[in-house]
Amino acid sequence: MGSNDRIGIGVVGCGRIGISHIEAINELSDIAYLAAVIDENISAAKKVGEKYNAKFYGSTNEAFNDPSVQAVIVCLPNYLHKNVTKNALMQGKHVLVEKPFALNFEEAKQMVNEARKRDLTIMCAQSFRFIPELQEAQRIMLNEIGNPINMLYVFALHFDRKKAPSWWQYEDKTGGPVLLFLGPHIIDATLWFFEGKIPESVYAQGGSFKKNFEGLDEATILIKFEDGTMATNYLSINTQPPMQECLITGEKGRIYFKHCDDPSEGRVGAFSVELSIGDKLLSSEGIEKENLKLENMNFINSILKKEEPFVKIEDTLLQMKIIEAAKKSIKTNKLVKIE
Repeated sequence: MGSNDRIGIGVVGCGRIGISHIEAINELSDIAYLAAVIDENISAAKKVGEKYNAKFYGSTNEAFNDPSVQAVIVCLPNYLHKNVTKNALMQGKHVLVEKPFALNFEEAKQMVNEARKRDLTIMCAQSFRFIPELQEAQRIMLNEIGNPINMLYVFALHFDRKKAPSWWQYEDKTGGPVLLFLGPHIIDATLWFFEGKIPESVYAQGGSFKKNFEGLDEATILIKFEDGTMATNYLSINTQPPMQECLITGEKGRIYFKHCDDPSEGRVGAFSVELSIGDKLLSSEGIEKENLKLENMNFINSILKKEEPFVKIEDTLLQMKIIEAAKKSIKTNKLVKIE
């Protein structure tokens, strides 16, 4: 397959998230290796390639013709995800796509159809699903609190224009700061914790208050499920200091957790979470903060073992439907049914 039956990975994009994926791959040397780094800024690609002892390319077309690149991780601005992903799939590469998966549901469907047509693995990088404490919460939830009936998830950050990449300020490139940057994290987490429940409708409100970022920078999304249960997602890029916390109410009790790290600082994908079931705080002692590493491991093993990834592509498509429904609800001030 690859070098010593390992998967050769090409990382597209040499920014902060790309470097984090590269370092995760290097820690998974028993199943994968860094085959190439790709960036249209060839000097950046050269610098990163030399640092991590990998080939470097300034063109995706050239890199995707390299047979040692068997899988690709797309770490590019949001508006580039669809075309680069489809090109990689057309060259026979498995693909892991950073959030947001696409700018809209139609783009997402095109990407998934291309993967299915070629029998290739495609996965969205939903790193929250690989936080060990949240995996434990999801695993024990039904036994500990019973059927979940309501959720409030707050994902409130502060985007600083001076630190943000320039493309972040344009809505046609981001798809909207809160709905496409933050929304995929907690909408996916909602679908995961409410696994098996079918979303029925969405009602959302939003606003734009930040001068340097086009599009919505505040939003509240209420998701109603067919069984009558519900989940509220609050999204903000105006909150100082940041706040990330979640309350899940069940028929017998509640789960509460809060993120203890600012995701804009430090290594991407290295979160710690404080989790409590009822009034009992669960210990996180000895838990390694490496959810991005676990995410990459799952993607690579899904290729090697020909298994469905932990982040099911159907959930990603449903997530995109919910985001589109939220956009429509905000625009029309009406409840939107999920088709």
